[in-house]
Amino acid sequence: MKKQSLFLTLLGILMVQLVFAQQKTITGNITDESGLPLPGASVIIENTTRGVATDFDGKYSITASEGDVLVFSFVGFISQRITVGASDVINVNFQDDSSELQEVIVTAYGTQKRESIAGAVSVIKSDQIENATFSNPVKSLEGLVSGLRVIQANGQPGSDPIIRIRGFGSINADNSPLIVLDGVPYSGSLSSINPQDIESTSVLKDASSTSLYGNKASNGVLLITTKKGRENSSPQINLDTKYGLTQRAAKEYNIIDSPQKFYESYHSVLANSEFYRTNNTDGETPLSIEQARQFASDNLIDRLGYNLYDVADNELINPLTGTLNNAAKLLVNDRWNDALFRDSANFTSKNLNISGGA
Repeated sequence: MKKQSLFLTLLGILMVQLVFAQQKTITGNITDESGLPLPGASVIIENTTRGVATDFDGKYSITASEGDVLVFSFVGFISQRITVGASDVINVNFQDDSSELQEVIVTAYGTQKRESIAGAVSVIKSDQIENATFSNPVKSLEGLVSGLRVIQANGQPGSDPIIRIRGFGSINADNSPLIVLDGVPYSGSLSSINPQDIESTSVLKDASSTSLYGNKASNGVLLITTKKGRENSSPQINLDTKYGLTQRAAKEYNIIDSPQKFYESYHSVLANSEFYRTNNTDGETPLSIEQARQFASDNLIDRLGYNLYDVADNELINPLTGTLNNAAKLLVNDRWNDALFRDSANFTSKNLNISGGA
């Protein structure tokens, strides 16, 4: 009886050693379509609870036997099933699974699927405005969102435009929409936001989509979401540079292009207006055209406020001819319109950004 028990014990030990002799360590790398490592991908032996996850470099190591099926999976990618063979190294290259990824929209409550949105919402992605030459992110939305009107009422560089969503909601109250930047109401200048840093912009237009913000959202809401670095992704460096050239589409208007013509034209207007005023007003002493011209010469600078020539104010324009005094010399010769309306003016823009995460 003792001999039989000893024999069975030895037989069990041999069988266990035989099973362990068939197992081996399988190693490999898991990458995405572009060859970047995927940390956190799962590797599980099918129909078991044994499994491991890849490290920061996308590497894994698992003990398995020949014939076992390894299941490789990662969120957003197509899972793969590979049978263990004679090789100890199994590398996996994942393919994107677009069927598992659904487009979401940033709303007041966070994010929702596009098909579940019942309100009026327009979403502009970064690739739609990345080639825009505006320094203000809202100006780049013009023409891309129905019901959104952008009015540049001030020519000062860096000034914010007037924004109206679906017209004017009030006669006396403010008609500007509420601006929410990364979930926080934003009251600063829109020119301070770099358009290259914007991931998406959602325009909420009706009551159902703006309900969380209350009366502050009565004129609509602009939800701006900025770009963020992805966790466990290698650094990426992007350089965006633009060069532009502007030209006037219309020819120059027929304008007064010298101080002499300006003074002579204003002298003529002043003389004629004074002549017709005194000759068409009851109780007023009518002036002759010569007297009206003399009045214009005497009061020209008082009406305009400045004299650019080196002669006395009442001697600037000859009342007999209505032309500039031949002895007058111009003190300054500034042509501001040349600086303001340059033809073929160019501009450059450069933007460098670095993104990533650990």
